[in-house]
Amino acid sequence: MFITPVFCSAQEYSEVVQIPGKTADQSYTIAREWYAITFKSAQDVIQMEDPVKKEIIGKGYSIIDYKVKKIPASLNMYFTLKTLFKDNRYKYSITVGYLKTNVSKPFSYAELKSMTTFEGVTEYYKAMKINVMTSKRMKQNVADQDKILISLIDERLQSLVDDLTANLKNEIERNPRKQRRNM
Repeated sequence: MFITPVFCSAQEYSEVVQIPGKTADQSYTIAREWYAITFKSAQDVIQMEDPVKKEIIGKGYSIIDYKVKKIPASLNMYFTLKTLFKDNRYKYSITVGYLKTNVSKPFSYAELKSMTTFEGVTEYYKAMKINVMTSKRMKQNVADQDKILISLIDERLQSLVDDLTANLKNEIERNPRKQRRNM
């Protein structure tokens, strides 16, 4: 059995989100609280903050659980979340720094994405000089697994942003959620 090593670099998502009725000061304060609740320690997570510009940059990680042929596996996703607040809106930019399993070697996001096809896996094995006798079926299984991982990464990032947005809009109580345990 082959477990595809996963390491992701520089995948970024960014958007301006409307938060009607909130001043930049209110949003900034709510976001600082969200960082503190969502991550184990706001002091460890927040890398830079500017109360004048209303900007917070934090680094965090999240564990993504998945299965390879019914065998549990996990992926540590390390990311940077930059938030900038203005009256009635905020901009986020979330960048995946890297992903790491306990058996992985570094991968760029582009390499991971390219390995979602049989041809991409074949090319990767050639480029990495992996001289393992692998069948077409095994390579296709690796490609299919990588498609699932890309989807799980995207879902986790969207969930994180949705949670921040809901807090900024006061749509949910500010209590830690179960998925936050790893962040």
